[in-house]
Amino acid sequence: MQAKNGFLTSLSINFIHNFIASGVAVLLPLYLLEKNVSIESIGLIFSVLSIIMLVFRFIFAVIADYIGTRLIFIGNAIAHVVTIVTYILSMTPLHFAFGKIFEGLRAAAFWSVNRTEIYRINAKEAEKNASIMGAVRSISTIFGSAAIAIALIFFSIQSSFLFLILASIVLFYYSLNVKNGKEKKKLNLSAFMTELKTKRSKEFWSAALILSMAAIYEAPILAIVIPLYMAESLKSQPSMIGIGLALYSASFSFASYVAAKYNMRIKSIAFGAIIFGTLPILFIQNISENIFLLILFLSGLGGGYGLINLMEIIMARTVKNSVTPSIDVSILIMPYRLVEFITLAAIGFAIINLGFYNVFLVLALSFAAYIFLAWKFLSSLSQKNSH
Repeated sequence: MQAKNGFLTSLSINFIHNFIASGVAVLLPLYLLEKNVSIESIGLIFSVLSIIMLVFRFIFAVIADYIGTRLIFIGNAIAHVVTIVTYILSMTPLHFAFGKIFEGLRAAAFWSVNRTEIYRINAKEAEKNASIMGAVRSISTIFGSAAIAIALIFFSIQSSFLFLILASIVLFYYSLNVKNGKEKKKLNLSAFMTELKTKRSKEFWSAALILSMAAIYEAPILAIVIPLYMAESLKSQPSMIGIGLALYSASFSFASYVAAKYNMRIKSIAFGAIIFGTLPILFIQNISENIFLLILFLSGLGGGYGLINLMEIIMARTVKNSVTPSIDVSILIMPYRLVEFITLAAIGFAIINLGFYNVFLVLALSFAAYIFLAWKFLSSLSQKNSH
């Protein structure tokens, strides 16, 4: 019963957290355009989050593995409110960059403990539960994007942000119900350097490098490229952009849920990811808004297979026997954050100099490369464990 309650609490937190984050993801790029911020500056502003996460996720992870996860979850809920208020009050690119600092702290707090909490609730079902939580976050993204799309029909972008503050209050309530999950260790400053110096296996760093490949596609596709393409090239209304992102998230969550629910083979997941995640993108040039929405739906299927299931399986298997999972996951994801920072900082300049179509092609190729490497890595792990 305790495990079930813990699972439901974690499920609720994942749902509400992503609901808010997806709402911000729809509103922020549109709000930046409304404030006449250049596309190059938008990429640079978004890249601030990656650096903050790179540094603070590890710090929060060490704290969590020494004193527990509950306070970190509570801090995440508070940071949601601070982030949204900062965006509402922002007037210049520098102000928005400060908002990204707070959002980075929020994201670092959540991701430093979220997977650890899932693993702690039921270690035997870690891979399956992690994939289910990924599907739940995808489903909540649908609701978050759709809710903001509806709000934008009736309210301004600035007013729509206020709706997300209410959701943050609900998140705070559920965060208070998290069991502490505390390790019986005393936190001291040397703990940070001790954990960093701990030697990790060749497989660990191979997994880290493969996961970093996913950042080239995952980091900019929903946050910047799709909303800006719809706004600048297709001249879509803000509400339609929200619907487009919700449609992508719907197929994304469907694919991730099916793969997790029916324990699809790694080879089948990889095949589906490449077919749906790359081929539709080849046809985005000179198309109507309706055709682009269809392509978004098909691409979401590929993303759901590859960006949830494969990533979660790689992480769960890599830290399976770890005694400090929060720390190991945070170190595992460090190369991802570094690549994410470089990608986001460069994406605005790439769009201006190469055009949206070529940027989409580069992202699709990087996604295919990541899927292939992930499949080979997991296949080699399975062969190694069978001997």
